[in-house]
Formats: sequence, C-alpha cells, structure tokens
Amino acid sequence: MKRIVLSLVAITGLLSTTSLFAQLQITELHRVVPNGAKQGSELELTVGGSFNDDLTKMVFNHPGITAVQKLTPAGEFDPAPVPVNTTFTVKIAPEVPAGVYEVRIAGRYGLSNARPFQVSTGEEVRDNGANRSFETAQEVAIGSVVSGVTDASNIDYYKVHLTAGQRVVADCWASRLESRANVSLVLLDASGGQIKVSHDHNGYDPLLDFTAEAEGDFVIGVYDFVYAGGGDHSYRLNVTGGAIVDYVIPSFGKAGSNGTYTVIGRNLPGGKPLDGVTVAGAQLQSIQTNIAIPGQPGVSGLGVQKMVTARVNRAVARAAGVPIVMNVSELPAVVESGDNNSAATATKIPVPVNVSGQFYPARDMDWYEFEAAQGAVFWIDVVSHQLGLPTDPAMIIQRVTVNEAGEETVTVLASVDDPGDRNGRIGQDYDDTTDDPSYKFTSPADGKYRIRVLDNFGVSRNDPRMQYELRIRPEAPGVRLTAELRQVKTANANEIKMFSPVLRKSDTLLVNVRVERIEGFSGEVRVKAEGLPEGVTCKEVVVGANQTIANLIFESTTDVKPWEGVINISGTIDLNGQAVVVPAKYGAVSWGTANKTQIPAYYRTASEFRLSVIDADDGAAFVTVGDGNVLETSRGGSLDVPVKITRGTGIEGDLKFVATNVPNEIKPADITIKAAENEQTLAFKLTNANAKPGLYTFYLKADGKVKRAPNPAVVTRAEAKVAHIAKLQEAANADVEAKTKARDAAGEDAKAAAEEALKAAQDTKKRTDDAKAAADKALADAQKVQAPKDINVAVVTTPIQINVVNSPFTVAEVTGVVKAGEKVMVKVTIERKYGFTDPVDLTIKLPGGVAGVTTAKLQIAKDANEGMLEVTAAANATVGEHAIELNGAGKFNNVPVTAQNTLKLNVAAAAAAQ
Repeated sequence: MKRIVLSLVAITGLLSTTSLFAQLQITELHRVVPNGAKQGSELELTVGGSFNDDLTKMVFNHPGITAVQKLTPAGEFDPAPVPVNTTFTVKIAPEVPAGVYEVRIAGRYGLSNARPFQVSTGEEVRDNGANRSFETAQEVAIGSVVSGVTDASNIDYYKVHLTAGQRVVADCWASRLESRANVSLVLLDASGGQIKVSHDHNGYDPLLDFTAEAEGDFVIGVYDFVYAGGGDHSYRLNVTGGAIVDYVIPSFGKAGSNGTYTVIGRNLPGGKPLDGVTVAGAQLQSIQTNIAIPGQPGVSGLGVQKMVTARVNRAVARAAGVPIVMNVSELPAVVESGDNNSAATATKIPVPVNVSGQFYPARDMDWYEFEAAQGAVFWIDVVSHQLGLPTDPAMIIQRVTVNEAGEETVTVLASVDDPGDRNGRIGQDYDDTTDDPSYKFTSPADGKYRIRVLDNFGVSRNDPRMQYELRIRPEAPGVRLTAELRQVKTANANEIKMFSPVLRKSDTLLVNVRVERIEGFSGEVRVKAEGLPEGVTCKEVVVGANQTIANLIFESTTDVKPWEGVINISGTIDLNGQAVVVPAKYGAVSWGTANKTQIPAYYRTASEFRLSVIDADDGAAFVTVGDGNVLETSRGGSLDVPVKITRGTGIEGDLKFVATNVPNEIKPADITIKAAENEQTLAFKLTNANAKPGLYTFYLKADGKVKRAPNPAVVTRAEAKVAHIAKLQEAANADVEAKTKARDAAGEDAKAAAEEALKAAQDTKKRTDDAKAAADKALADAQKVQAPKDINVAVVTTPIQINVVNSPFTVAEVTGVVKAGEKVMVKVTIERKYGFTDPVDLTIKLPGGVAGVTTAKLQIAKDANEGMLEVTAAANATVGEHAIELNGAGKFNNVPVTAQNTLKLNVAAAAAAQ
C-alpha cells in the first residue's frame, strides 16, 4: 500500500506574535471556528485572537447573519448568567446568498479587524480530529463542506464514494478566507495509490477535479505545503458535484446591465464540453447565460481580494448559481476571436473599445489593429494582473504605413512593460502596483496602428483562465485614493501591527490616505471623512500639487460616547470647473509581523472603513498644535505656535515630537515636552530657499510609554465574586453551626433527619469553601496579570495646516502718464506681512513691442511702504497704453523673495514743435 510520508520541516516565526506588540490594546480577531456555515443554519462560533477582553457582540456585514453571545446560566455562585467570552450563537437566514462575508467582534478594546466568513449551500461537516491516517479517513458525502485546520506534519484524510462516471470537484478555500495555511490536496485510490495532486490552483488554494472510471472509495488528503499548522491554518473543503465557474467571456459588463455571457467551468447545468480546453488535465464545459451586473461596484461577498485589484472597478454577480466577480466597464465590448496570432491576421477593432481576451494557449500573442486620426489621444491599457491573475503582460504599439505599391512600413511607437513605479514598490507596505502596462497614445498622423499583447509568463503556461482586457479609451485625468488602515508605528519601523480603527476618550487616530494623480491631473485634492458620530471630528485636508499623502486625524472629546459605524473617505477635485468626488479604496493588514525583514506582513483590500469609539479608558495623550486654524507665513518667514498636552492615564516622562510627513524645507525643528511641562513652542523657520509655496498638512509624532493595567475590570469582577462567595461562605458556616446544634439537640426519632440536614449543610459548606478558594486564586491571578505594565505608544498631535506663500510683500498696481521725451514720478506702494521689514528693489520689464521706457533705480527702504519711481520716456518711446511688468525683489532672512504687479503707463506722443 502506497503511503505519503511528511518530513518535519523546521519553520520559525510562523506563529502569530501580534499579542506581543507594543500598543494600546485593540481587539484583534485572528480566527473564527468554523469560518463558514450553511444557508438557513444555526451554530456556535468560537473566536480567537489578542486583546479579546470582555467581548459583547459579533457583527457581520450582512443583515441576514446575526449573532448572540452564549451565556452560562446563573448558578449557586453566579447570581446572574455569565457571558462565555469567546462563543456566539449565529443564525444565517435562508435567503442569505452563498458567498463570503465579513465578521468582526467587539469588546472592551473596540471593534476588531474583519475576517472572512463563508456562507455555503452544502452540508456542513467538521474535521473529527481522528482522520490523521489513511486507515481512519473521515467519510464525507458529495455535497459536503468540511471545516478543518491543518496540523504541523499531518494530513487530514476524507473518504468519498463515487459511482462510475461520477465527476467530483474538491475545492479547498484557505488563502481566499485569509487563512495562514498554504494548502495542498492529494487524491488517493482505495489502496492508497496517488492519483493526482493539486497546489496553487486558485491563488494559493488547490482544487482537485476527478471523474471515477469505476465505482469505489477515494480518499482526499489535505495538508499544508510547508507542513505548518495551528489554529490560524484553517480550511474549508467543498466536495461537490455542483457547478464550479472558472471564468466568463467577456470578463466585464456595464453597471446595471443584464447581458448574455459565455460561462466556462465544471459541472455546469446543461454544460457542453469544450474540446481541447482543459485546466490541470480536467476538461471544461461552457454555457450561455444572462448575468446581471450590479449597479454599484463592490467585491464584498467574494473573499479576500489583493491590493492590486482595487485599481479596477469590480462587482459580485452570479452565474450557474454561484458567486463570481465581474469587471465593470462602460466601454464598447469586443471578444477576441479567430486567429490573431500574427500581424497579418490582426483583429480589427473600433476605438474606444474594451477587448476581452485570453493569454491562451501557451506562447499566445494577440494582434489588434485600429484606425486613428492625427492628434487623437487615447490611453491603451492591458488589464490582467489587476484582475488578481498571476500574469505579467507586455505590449508593443506600431504605426503602419502603406505605399502606392501596397507595401507596408512598420514603425514601433512604443514597447511597454511594467509601469515605472512597479519595481520600487514591490514588497512595500500596501503595495498595489501592477505588472499591467499602460501607455498614453497620441496619433502622429491619420492611419493604421497595431497592438501586440502577450504574457511574459505565458511561454510554457497553457491555462485558459489567464484572461486580459485590452482597453483603448479617452484620457481620464483624475486621482486614486487609498486609505491605509494601520497602526501608527513606534520606533520599530519593521513592525507591522494588526489594526482596526479605534478611538478612546480624548484621543487622536491617524489615517494616511495615499493620493495618486493620474493621466495629467495635477491639481489639489480635498480629502475628508464623513459619517462621524457626535464627539468625533476630522478636519478636511487639502493635498497640494506637491504632496501625495493626506494625513486625516480623527479627534475625540473627553466625554465621547461609545459608537461604531461606517466612515466614508473621499476626495474632491476640480476637473474643468466641475467638482468631482472620488471615493477612497481601503487597504488593511491581513497578518502582521514583528519584523518584516524576516517575515512579511500581508495586506488586502477592505470593503469598508468601520470606526469604533470606546469609553473604557482614555488615549495616551491629547496634544493640540495652535488653535486649529490654518497657519500662514511666507518663504523666509518664521512662526511660533503653542503646543499643549493633556496627558492620559499612566503616561510619564519626556516626549520628543518630530514633524512627520512634511518636506524637509518646511519641517520645523523637533520639540521636547518635559515630564513636568504641559506646553511647548513649535518654531517654523522657513529659511531654506528651496521651500515651495503651498498648503501643507502634517502632524507631530512622539514615542512614549504608558503604564496601565490591561483591564482593571477583571480585578473588579474577581473582587466582587470573592465578596459574594464570602457572604455565602459566612452563611454556610452559620448553617453548619446551626445544623450541628440541631442534631445534637434532636431526640432519637429526629436524629436521622437532623444528621441528613447537617450532611447537606456540610456539603454546601464544602462547595462554598472550594468556590471561595477558587475565587481567591482567580483574584490573585487577576491581580498579577492585570498589574500595570509599560506599553510603548506613538502619540500623534492634532493636524497642522500651514499655508506657505511665495513672498512676504505685495506690490500695488501703479498707473502713470508720460510724454515721449519726458519724465514722470510715480508712487509705488508695497504691503508688508509676516514681520518682513527689509528693503525692496523695484525694476520693470517691458513687454514685447515696447521700447524707449526706462526707470531709475528705486529701493524702498527698510520698514518703509512706498517710494517714488522715476519713469523716463525717450523721444522715440513707443506711444500708447502699456502694461509693464513691475517687479519687486528683496531678501527675507536671506531667502530671495519677489513679487510682481503691473505699471499701467500711458506714453503720449511728444508735443509738436512750434
């Protein structure tokens, strides 16, 4: 009998270390067991994570999935029912569509991060724990969904019975449900012989597709590829004879439409075999069916989505009864067809257009041809990696000219591969860059153009699921916004923490929004947050043309009330005089790391931004800079701003604040607020000549320590229980004493009853004494665990907005009249601001076509606001009304500063000779 033997590989650092992170506690949800259930069912879920103190509820993002915390009934030593902290009873309404939803838990430390929860149509089965050998394989029926966990160096075995010709698909969900497991599947025959193995079929998740030649038992083995395991290594094994959708042609549709599509997959209802089209040796089928595309894009309901997929609009639809993802595009659709593998057979397409194509079969390259008029501007995009596929497209764009003899001349206009920012950002936090090429095409002349597209990884890969879209579209200037939902880092920059947005009383919360201007847009972006509760504010941030980050800082009051809800972040831009609102996408940490140079952190898109406000304790410190109004000075100027601190519970010591997310030319010097101080001065000195004018928003950050008890309520409850049982103990002791006296005084006929009563009292006393001892120990343990501890924290101030203007003075417009051959004195006035007192030199610059006008040197003295400018018109001076540039120049703290206005000079003709 053939067996699979697993080698034990030493894997270090794979276990979660988030509970060791230094931060004020935030509820962390690592796992939900099981992480899925059947429509219309009711079950118990248990949760695991860090800082799961005093959990009160479980929240799903679908109203048809509800949860109630499990309670233990009141008992002899518990006068009221006691919540089971990590267990909830969940009901799933029958009408909840199959798909993947999000679940969170809430407790003392706010609302947790989200984890996926799958709603299925199959019968739910739990890993029985006794299936770690081939001989003890757990029997499951076709149509079951098994919830399990990989154990290090073990295989979970499941036995299925198939009839001759029966096709079964084992689709394992792990990474798509944010599991740490990298699952592989193996299919064995009844004697243990290996039939096939699957790994990395859907991302990192495997899929086995098998048709039995003869009736019999078959065994499916589930294991982690690197033999890792543990509670965070969950999987759901869907053993089904039902429909599996591999891909759809075309891969996109218009929002709100209901068109006809070709659906390709396995076990499709009415499906027809596709000759020669296979994936991993399994033949695919196709059907024609209508698919309704939702009117609003969104991928909630389809599992964990990579950061890169947020770059395109996608929506969850349904085909063959199962949820699928469709791209949303308003461009006219064309489907790749025929043999277009050479320039001579290029598919002719209109523009604009969106072509649905495939990098298939192996070594496939597709050619397209279009006509464009001279000066026409289009963006040409290949979209494939952004669909979450492991592709690396490239394209070339050619111009084709034909002479009178019909001979073609081909000129390569562009060869395009990865975008310019790709290599520099691979592996960085919240990397959403793509391998998809994009090119701005400007037609040099009327005529014919060709595009060739291919996949750099497609030389040996023969997978029809590798789809692409070729989009040729008008230029669309705009902006992409990505809100990075993460914990503010302390001194260890390599630490990435699990995070959910939580505000305490008198607290601040920083959310960085990455601003990416695209396709020629260079204007400012006004970023704001909406949907805030009472007691929470967040100032709008104006992101100037020279900035790429919006620092949104949420502030809470000292008396803010508990709250949780969805916050919407958006940016407003001006496009040709029209205000355009762009919603932000959200990025979240899937799994953190104590050191990203050794173990990577993992990120994903988040469907929404949920904020929670808690009043169990206060923030580390609340630090205000100025009065909240926009500061203003000019290049060369200086400005002093008060910084005030209200320290939270347990924060002591000096705090050194550093300006963060601001250019060095603007950055003020660090300040330190001593332990005994509550105020300091932030000094701006804009004496760097390279400082650029603009509105800047940033903040100060300090690393500090807070000494706090993790959860004082635990000790309070333990003390209350000790006190409650002590009273019961006192009563039990008194009862034993009374029953003893009663027995001693009882006559012979009452002796037996008295003995029985005493025995009952003594039993009660024994139980009470044991309960008291247990309560005393629990209190002592709680006091030890809940002793105040040092916690490293990052303190963020309220936002700082400073408007840096170009010059500390302005020059007023001047008018004058002079005759040719004469002079005139005109008064020039300047307005000084920001403490500027130095001299200003005035000169003029004549416009083109004007000659013969000069001025004497004029310097407006220090502290003066005006001077007389001598203007001379030569005899041959150009006669007429002239707008002459009037320039002022000076130095502000040795920084050259200038200002301009206009000298409106009327040069009259010289008087005629008498």
